[in-house]
Amino acid sequence: MLRKILIGFAVFLFLIVAAGGYLYFNIRPVMREWAARSEAEQKMLQPRLVTGEGIFERHSFYKDGSLGNISQIRVGWPADREGADIALVGSQGSDFVQSTGEIKKQVRFSIQQRSPIAVARMDARENTAT
Repeated sequence: MLRKILIGFAVFLFLIVAAGGYLYFNIRPVMREWAARSEAEQKMLQPRLVTGEGIFERHSFYKDGSLGNISQIRVGWPADREGADIALVGSQGSDFVQSTGEIKKQVRFSIQQRSPIAVARMDARENTAT
């Protein structure tokens, strides 16, 4: 009877060791990947200078001088309502442009009309009637 209990206990210990080894070798790569991802996220959150040399290149895809001083460049709404990707809003109008540079719609604002006003300061003593 003692022999059966010892054999059962030995089989039980073997199964525990085998299961532990299996989990260790399968979970360890996942834990390393998780730690590397966490480290990469921490690096991403650190303030630093990103230059992008060899990765990013600068080129203009749209030029228009009739907008005046550009105050907003918006992607999505309201450009998507006009069937475009980008909305450019300036002091003299707005353009709705595709990401390829193709103009979908142009809206120009009316010209501001101003009238000059002359202000003269008057002395109260000069306007009194005696």
